[in-house]
Parts: sequence; structure tokens; C-alpha cells
Amino acid sequence: MNSKTRQNHQENEVRALLSPSLLEQLPDKLLRAGAIFKGKEVIKDLYFCSQTANSFDTIAMYKTGSYSLRLRAIKTATGSDTQLNAKVITRDGDYGSWEEHETRVESFDETVHILKAVGFKVFFSLEKIRQNFTYENYSIALEEIEDFGPIIEVEVMTPFSEPENIIKDLFNFISTLGVERDQILNRSVTKHYHGKEEYVLAPSLRFIQARAYSLCVKEVTNEFEPYYY
Repeated sequence: MNSKTRQNHQENEVRALLSPSLLEQLPDKLLRAGAIFKGKEVIKDLYFCSQTANSFDTIAMYKTGSYSLRLRAIKTATGSDTQLNAKVITRDGDYGSWEEHETRVESFDETVHILKAVGFKVFFSLEKIRQNFTYENYSIALEEIEDFGPIIEVEVMTPFSEPENIIKDLFNFISTLGVERDQILNRSVTKHYHGKEEYVLAPSLRFIQARAYSLCVKEVTNEFEPYYY
């Protein structure tokens, strides 16, 4: 089992909603600016919380030490991969920076069973198509998320430090691509699915919010079997 541990570093990220027309323009715009296309992925994610969790307040990534635990299945033109990932908040109230650990696992199904056996349950699922680019030290993802819409994520890994200047640089970069300030998502896409933000969500998300809430307060059922690889 291969692993990738980002010790003594944190991930700094900015994400924003995109219009379909801007999503269509951005690949060419990035390439003209000197970005390198790294490929396309089809991604299915499962997010886990404690089996005792009965509200989103108990699993919110807000306080230092709070975390997300994600199992990801990836398909590309050349193969597939399965990864287990944890992100841990390093500063109260700052969802733009966290400590991240990730490892490749052999079996999606068995990892689900292991996590459930030791006290976790699925509370959220996500499917998306991602185009990956790199530009200087930035990793850039253009994503089409089912039942949500297109977004852009720009991230950079840095040593642990105060992230204000880093996040400001990311905001400045994303603005050069035509992204307006009011398109910025100030937490992760999963939090917006949960309806915990002031940002106005698309009407199509209401069903997703209800489904995510119901999964958070009960045991996972076989409705998730189609997500297993």
C-alpha cells in the first residue's frame, strides 16, 4: 500500500462557483497562460463520520482538530485508483488551510467495511468529472459536480504558517481567470451541499441536503452499494 503524507505542510485552497460558459473557456485560458494539462478523472467520493453523529454540528470542520475522512474512487483513461484521505483543521474557523494525509488502498469495498466496523458510517456521497492542471506551484482543478454545477479549485502546499498572504495570492490568481469575488465559496463543496452556508444554493440541492442529513442521523443502508467498485 503506497502512501503520501504531507508532514509539516498544510494545504491552502480557494474554490469558486463557475458559470458553464466560464468553465468552457478556462482550459484554453489556462493553457495560454502556461499551465500544463495533467489529465481528466471521473471521481466518486464517500465521506464518513462517527456512527454516533446525529447532526452536522457534530461533524463540522471548524475547530482545530476537526476533520474530514474521505474514500475516493478514481477512473482515468489509463486505469483506476482508490484513495483514503483525511484533512484536519489546523486553526479555528479556517477552512482554507489544513493538515492532509492520504494513502492508496487496494479495495474500495473492503475499506468501506473496515471503516464501518471500527465505528464510522457514510454521511455523504459525491460524483464529479475533474480536469487537472498545474501552473507554477499551483494545482488547479476544473470540476463538473453532479447536482451542483461547475467549480474551480486552486491549491498550494506550504509549510505550516499564517496563511493570510497565501490565500490572498490565491484570490489574486483566480481573479485573473475571470472569477469574481462573489463566486468564491468560503467553505468546501460538501459544506455547501449541507446547506450550512449563507451562500444561496441552487434549488436542485434541496434533495441532496435532505439525503445527506438523513444519512448523518442513521446507519448507512444498501442504497450506497452502486458506489462500490
